[in-house]
Amino acid sequence: MSTADLAGAIESHSLTTCYYVILNCPDCGELRAAIQDMPTSRFIACPCCQRESDYKISAKGGTTRNLPFWQRGGYWLKLPWQGRLY
Repeated sequence: MSTADLAGAIESHSLTTCYYVILNCPDCGELRAAIQDMPTSRFIACPCCQRESDYKISAKGGTTRNLPFWQRGGYWLKLPWQGRLY
């Protein structure tokens, strides 16, 4: 699917648009998170401890889960072509 088709796919599957980010918190370590709005500043608050943290945007996509959600460690953030989540 091209990025041009993303909005239509999200809408047709009743998903909520989100941004997947990888945070590097000085206290909590690496976290994977899904947030509703694209960050506009250099740092975002860690969802666990609220400390300002560096981040990288991993992808834009859609979810059925309530936002925000996150996981410490692990790699549940897989893109569709990377296979099943275990």
